[in-house]
Amino acid sequence: MDDVDMEISNSKDDVKLKCKMCLKVLNKHNKNEILIQCGTCNGNVHPSCIDLTLDMVPHIQSYAWQCTDCKTCAQCHDPADEDKMLFCDMCDRGYHIYCVGLRRVPQGRWHCQECAVCANCGSREPGGANSDRNSVAQWQHEYKKGEKNTRVYVSTLCVPCSK
Repeated sequence: MDDVDMEISNSKDDVKLKCKMCLKVLNKHNKNEILIQCGTCNGNVHPSCIDLTLDMVPHIQSYAWQCTDCKTCAQCHDPADEDKMLFCDMCDRGYHIYCVGLRRVPQGRWHCQECAVCANCGSREPGGANSDRNSVAQWQHEYKKGEKNTRVYVSTLCVPCSK
């Protein structure tokens, strides 16, 4: 590791990793924040430095997450066609729209097959447990009001559970 990756204090044992985006130990808000590590280049980043929420961290840590420099499609493993890549709003895995059967990047939240699950009944199909896999049903996302009237994601529900 070079000085971009770590900062060595006066004490031999005190090694602090730096974020490869802001190049600091503290995040862009000058606060302590967990670092997530890229499974490809081993670089570390603060989630806030790449606009990821802290709610995503447990999902990101459950697999070999890739930073924006290393990101490939989780389905075909090709880094090409960045403009046709969409990212799961739960785990940050990247997918080409054509690899997941979409014509364009959807508006609003999108969850990959790994993360798309109803918070109420556990269905992995947006139409509910008894729906056809080819159903046109779409996941329903619940939000609450956050600071400064922002919408904060709460959960995902299948269509029957959202009624």
